[in-house]
Amino acid sequence: PPSLTLAPDFGPSDVSPSKGAAVVGAQPYVTNYNVAIDGSLEAGRAAAAAVRARFGVQVMALPHAEGLVEVGCNLQAGGARDSPAVGDVRACIEASLPPSCSVRKAYVIGLAPNDALARAVDALSRDVSERSTFPRVHEACGGPP
Repeated sequence: PPSLTLAPDFGPSDVSPSKGAAVVGAQPYVTNYNVAIDGSLEAGRAAAAAVRARFGVQVMALPHAEGLVEVGCNLQAGGARDSPAVGDVRACIEASLPPSCSVRKAYVIGLAPNDALARAVDALSRDVSERSTFPRVHEACGGPP
């Protein structure tokens, strides 16, 4: 029978042609957090640089609708570091903005880690017949919490 070139974490290293093998991977959780500011693109880029320097995450500033500048952040956990809290990121952005600029709105796309965990615990605590196979509509889109 074929064998695996990389030893599995558990289970046999011989693969059955009739049953195959399953591979599961994981990556650190990413919170997508966007902050729309009233201000110049230069101010947005300075805010992005401040977030990048403080938290070591991917972030960029781009022109956005209604004359706003959006600071888009990928708040990814890494190594021994959790995803930064969105409140801390917002405070960093606000502190880096000149007085003529302000945050118009800030929002998470998807779920922050604690929200995801709470929803998973809630779903798994329900009887199988009560679990939905469809994701809930995100509140920002006008759906139920």
